[in-house]
Amino acid sequence: MKIFRLAVFMLLVNTLFGQVVINEYSASNLRQFADNFGKYEDWIELYNKNDKATDISGWYLSDRDTKPKKWQIPAGTVIPAKGYLVIWASGRDLTDTVLHTNFKFSQTKGDEFVVLTNAGGTILESSPLIITQLHHSVAKNPVNGKWMICAEPTFFGENIEKNLYNIYASKPKIEVNSGFYADSVTITMSNLSGEAIRYTINGGLPNENDNLYTGPITIKNNMVVSARSFSTSPDVYPGFSDYKAIL
Repeated sequence: MKIFRLAVFMLLVNTLFGQVVINEYSASNLRQFADNFGKYEDWIELYNKNDKATDISGWYLSDRDTKPKKWQIPAGTVIPAKGYLVIWASGRDLTDTVLHTNFKFSQTKGDEFVVLTNAGGTILESSPLIITQLHHSVAKNPVNGKWMICAEPTFFGENIEKNLYNIYASKPKIEVNSGFYADSVTITMSNLSGEAIRYTINGGLPNENDNLYTGPITIKNNMVVSARSFSTSPDVYPGFSDYKAIL
Protein backbone atom coordinates (compact mmCIF):
# COMPACT_ATOMS: atom_id res chain seq x y z
CA MET A 1 0.00 0.00 0.00
CA LYS A 2 2.86 2.39 0.82
CA ILE A 3 4.46 1.69 -2.54
CA PHE A 4 1.15 2.35 -4.27
CA ARG A 5 0.69 5.65 -2.45
CA LEU A 6 4.24 6.68 -3.31
CA ALA A 7 3.65 5.86 -6.97
CA VAL A 8 0.45 7.91 -7.00
CA PHE A 9 2.23 10.78 -5.28
CA MET A 10 5.07 10.75 -7.80
CA LEU A 11 2.58 10.66 -10.66
CA LEU A 12 0.80 13.69 -9.27
CA VAL A 13 4.09 15.54 -8.74
CA ASN A 14 5.29 14.82 -12.27
CA THR A 15 1.92 15.87 -13.68
CA LEU A 16 2.09 19.14 -11.75
CA PHE A 17 5.62 19.85 -12.98
CA GLY A 18 4.50 19.22 -16.54
CA GLN A 19 1.77 21.82 -16.18
CA VAL A 20 4.21 24.75 -15.95
CA VAL A 21 6.22 25.20 -19.13
CA ILE A 22 8.44 27.68 -20.92
CA ASN A 23 5.95 29.11 -23.38
CA GLU A 24 7.97 31.75 -25.21
CA TYR A 25 11.30 33.59 -25.01
CA SER A 26 13.12 36.34 -26.86
CA ALA A 27 16.79 37.24 -27.25
CA SER A 28 16.17 39.99 -29.83
CA ASN A 29 14.07 42.51 -27.93
CA LEU A 30 15.84 45.67 -29.08
CA ARG A 31 12.97 48.18 -28.98
CA GLN A 32 9.80 46.17 -28.42
CA PHE A 33 8.93 45.41 -24.78
CA ALA A 34 10.35 47.54 -21.97
CA ASP A 35 11.01 46.24 -18.45
CA ASN A 36 10.39 48.12 -15.21
CA PHE A 37 13.62 50.08 -15.75
CA GLY A 38 12.56 51.19 -19.20
CA LYS A 39 15.18 48.89 -20.73
CA TYR A 40 14.69 46.38 -23.54
CA GLU A 41 15.97 43.09 -22.19
CA ASP A 42 15.74 39.43 -23.08
CA TRP A 43 12.75 37.68 -21.55
CA ILE A 44 11.31 34.27 -20.73
CA GLU A 45 7.58 33.60 -20.44
CA LEU A 46 6.28 30.72 -18.30
CA TYR A 47 2.75 29.37 -18.68
CA ASN A 48 0.70 27.45 -16.12
CA LYS A 49 -1.50 24.96 -17.94
CA ASN A 50 -3.09 23.86 -14.70
CA ASP A 51 -6.65 24.76 -13.66
CA LYS A 52 -5.24 25.82 -10.31
CA ALA A 53 -2.61 28.35 -9.31
CA THR A 54 0.85 26.78 -9.12
CA ASP A 55 3.61 27.72 -6.70
CA ILE A 56 7.02 27.55 -8.42
CA SER A 57 9.05 28.80 -5.47
CA GLY A 58 12.59 27.45 -5.58
CA TRP A 59 12.52 26.46 -9.25
CA TYR A 60 15.38 27.50 -11.51
CA LEU A 61 16.06 29.07 -14.89
CA SER A 62 19.35 28.91 -16.75
CA ASP A 63 21.05 29.58 -20.05
CA ARG A 64 23.34 26.55 -19.61
CA ASP A 65 22.32 22.91 -19.75
CA THR A 66 25.47 22.12 -17.77
CA LYS A 67 24.44 24.54 -15.00
CA PRO A 68 20.66 24.15 -14.71
CA LYS A 69 20.40 25.76 -11.25
CA LYS A 70 21.90 29.06 -12.31
CA TRP A 71 19.12 31.38 -11.10
CA GLN A 72 16.52 30.47 -8.50
CA ILE A 73 12.93 31.68 -8.65
CA PRO A 74 12.15 33.34 -5.31
CA ALA A 75 9.82 32.08 -2.61
CA GLY A 76 6.19 33.10 -3.01
CA THR A 77 6.21 33.01 -6.81
CA VAL A 78 2.80 31.75 -7.91
CA ILE A 79 1.47 31.56 -11.45
CA PRO A 80 -2.34 31.83 -11.65
CA ALA A 81 -4.40 29.09 -13.24
CA LYS A 82 -3.99 29.30 -17.04
CA GLY A 83 -1.77 32.29 -16.36
CA TYR A 84 1.58 33.65 -17.48
CA LEU A 85 4.73 34.92 -15.81
CA VAL A 86 7.38 36.93 -17.66
CA ILE A 87 10.90 36.92 -16.20
CA TRP A 88 13.50 39.29 -17.60
CA ALA A 89 16.80 37.68 -18.59
CA SER A 90 18.67 40.91 -17.95
CA GLY A 91 21.59 39.87 -15.74
CA ARG A 92 20.35 42.16 -12.94
CA ASP A 93 19.59 39.27 -10.54
CA LEU A 94 16.51 40.79 -8.89
CA THR A 95 13.86 38.87 -6.96
CA ASP A 96 11.48 41.66 -6.00
CA THR A 97 8.08 42.25 -7.57
CA VAL A 98 9.54 42.16 -11.08
CA LEU A 99 11.89 39.22 -11.58
CA HIS A 100 15.26 39.50 -13.35
CA THR A 101 17.65 36.58 -13.82
CA ASN A 102 21.40 36.74 -13.20
CA PHE A 103 22.07 35.88 -16.84
CA LYS A 104 21.21 37.28 -20.24
CA PHE A 105 21.17 35.58 -23.62
CA SER A 106 23.62 36.04 -26.46
CA GLN A 107 22.80 35.14 -30.05
CA THR A 108 26.48 35.16 -31.07
CA LYS A 109 27.94 32.44 -28.85
CA GLY A 110 25.94 29.55 -30.28
CA ASP A 111 26.18 27.41 -27.15
CA GLU A 112 23.35 28.69 -24.95
CA PHE A 113 20.18 26.95 -23.81
CA VAL A 114 16.85 27.81 -22.24
CA VAL A 115 16.49 25.61 -19.16
CA LEU A 116 13.71 25.17 -16.57
CA THR A 117 14.43 23.08 -13.46
CA ASN A 118 12.19 22.26 -10.51
CA ALA A 119 13.10 22.85 -6.87
CA GLY A 120 14.33 19.27 -6.55
CA GLY A 121 16.91 19.78 -9.29
CA THR A 122 15.08 17.85 -12.02
CA ILE A 123 15.41 19.48 -15.44
CA LEU A 124 11.90 19.91 -16.83
CA GLU A 125 12.89 21.55 -20.11
CA SER A 126 16.20 22.16 -21.85
CA SER A 127 16.32 23.51 -25.40
CA PRO A 128 19.14 25.09 -27.42
CA LEU A 129 18.68 28.83 -27.88
CA ILE A 130 17.26 29.49 -31.35
CA ILE A 131 18.69 32.55 -33.11
CA THR A 132 15.98 34.94 -34.28
CA GLN A 133 15.63 38.13 -36.24
CA LEU A 134 14.99 41.51 -34.64
CA HIS A 135 11.82 41.62 -32.51
CA HIS A 136 11.05 37.96 -33.07
CA SER A 137 10.65 35.36 -30.37
CA VAL A 138 10.65 31.59 -30.07
CA ALA A 139 7.27 30.24 -29.03
CA LYS A 140 5.59 26.88 -28.55
CA ASN A 141 2.95 25.92 -31.06
CA PRO A 142 -0.28 25.84 -28.99
CA VAL A 143 -1.43 22.74 -30.92
CA ASN A 144 1.58 20.41 -30.75
CA GLY A 145 4.01 22.12 -28.37
CA LYS A 146 6.76 22.42 -31.01
CA TRP A 147 9.23 25.28 -30.70
CA MET A 148 8.74 27.68 -33.62
CA ILE A 149 9.83 31.13 -34.73
CA CYS A 150 7.28 33.79 -33.79
CA ALA A 151 7.16 36.88 -36.01
CA GLU A 152 4.76 38.71 -33.68
CA PRO A 153 5.59 37.90 -30.04
CA THR A 154 2.58 37.68 -27.77
CA PHE A 155 4.40 38.56 -24.50
CA PHE A 156 2.19 37.65 -21.56
CA GLY A 157 -0.41 35.97 -23.71
CA GLU A 158 -1.44 32.92 -25.70
CA ASN A 159 0.72 32.01 -28.68
CA ILE A 160 -1.05 32.41 -32.02
CA GLU A 161 -0.42 29.63 -34.52
CA LYS A 162 -0.72 31.83 -37.63
CA ASN A 163 2.27 33.90 -36.44
CA LEU A 164 4.54 30.85 -36.12
CA TYR A 165 7.08 29.56 -38.65
CA ASN A 166 9.23 26.43 -38.80
CA ILE A 167 12.43 28.10 -40.01
CA TYR A 168 13.88 31.10 -41.77
CA ALA A 169 14.73 31.06 -45.45
CA SER A 170 18.45 30.64 -46.10
CA LYS A 171 20.70 33.67 -45.84
CA PRO A 172 21.94 34.80 -49.26
CA LYS A 173 25.47 35.87 -50.08
CA ILE A 174 26.35 39.01 -52.02
CA GLU A 175 29.50 38.16 -53.95
CA VAL A 176 31.45 41.38 -53.42
CA ASN A 177 33.38 42.96 -50.58
CA SER A 178 32.23 46.15 -48.94
CA GLY A 179 34.60 49.03 -49.62
CA PHE A 180 35.59 51.95 -51.80
CA TYR A 181 35.42 51.53 -55.58
CA ALA A 182 36.49 54.01 -58.25
CA ASP A 183 33.94 52.68 -60.74
CA SER A 184 30.67 50.78 -60.74
CA VAL A 185 30.73 47.16 -59.57
CA THR A 186 29.01 44.09 -61.03
CA ILE A 187 27.86 41.69 -58.35
CA THR A 188 26.14 38.33 -58.10
CA MET A 189 23.99 36.88 -55.33
CA SER A 190 23.37 33.29 -54.29
CA ASN A 191 21.89 31.12 -51.56
CA LEU A 192 22.05 27.43 -50.72
CA SER A 193 18.37 26.69 -51.15
CA GLY A 194 17.51 28.12 -54.55
CA GLU A 195 14.89 30.36 -52.96
CA ALA A 196 14.06 33.70 -54.56
CA ILE A 197 16.37 36.56 -53.64
CA ARG A 198 15.11 40.12 -53.45
CA TYR A 199 17.31 43.13 -52.89
CA THR A 200 17.46 46.87 -52.23
CA ILE A 201 20.23 49.35 -53.00
CA ASN A 202 19.42 51.85 -50.23
CA GLY A 203 20.25 49.61 -47.27
CA GLY A 204 16.60 48.93 -46.49
CA LEU A 205 15.42 45.48 -45.45
CA PRO A 206 14.09 43.79 -48.61
CA ASN A 207 10.45 42.74 -48.70
CA GLU A 208 8.39 40.66 -51.11
CA ASN A 209 7.80 43.68 -53.37
CA ASP A 210 11.43 44.68 -53.84
CA ASN A 211 13.70 43.89 -56.79
CA LEU A 212 13.92 40.21 -57.72
CA TYR A 213 17.45 39.04 -58.40
CA THR A 214 17.67 37.23 -61.73
CA GLY A 215 21.32 37.65 -62.64
CA PRO A 216 24.43 39.82 -62.20
CA ILE A 217 23.67 43.48 -61.52
CA THR A 218 25.81 46.59 -61.80
CA ILE A 219 25.93 48.84 -58.76
CA LYS A 220 27.25 52.38 -58.69
CA ASN A 221 29.24 53.62 -55.74
CA ASN A 222 27.62 55.18 -52.67
CA MET A 223 25.03 52.42 -52.40
CA VAL A 224 24.30 49.87 -49.71
CA VAL A 225 23.06 46.60 -51.18
CA SER A 226 20.86 44.36 -49.06
CA ALA A 227 19.71 40.89 -50.14
CA ARG A 228 17.21 38.51 -48.55
CA SER A 229 15.79 35.09 -49.46
CA PHE A 230 12.06 34.38 -49.75
CA SER A 231 10.44 30.96 -49.78
CA THR A 232 7.17 29.90 -51.40
CA SER A 233 6.38 27.79 -48.32
CA PRO A 234 4.01 29.44 -45.82
CA ASP A 235 5.96 27.78 -42.99
CA VAL A 236 9.22 29.53 -43.90
CA TYR A 237 9.77 33.15 -42.88
CA PRO A 238 11.97 35.44 -45.06
CA GLY A 239 15.57 34.96 -44.02
CA PHE A 240 18.38 37.03 -42.55
CA SER A 241 19.87 39.64 -44.89
CA ASP A 242 23.34 40.14 -46.28
CA TYR A 243 24.56 43.75 -46.59
CA LYS A 244 27.40 45.23 -48.60
CA ALA A 245 28.37 48.91 -48.79
CA ILE A 246 29.71 50.05 -52.15
CA LEU A 247 31.37 53.44 -51.61
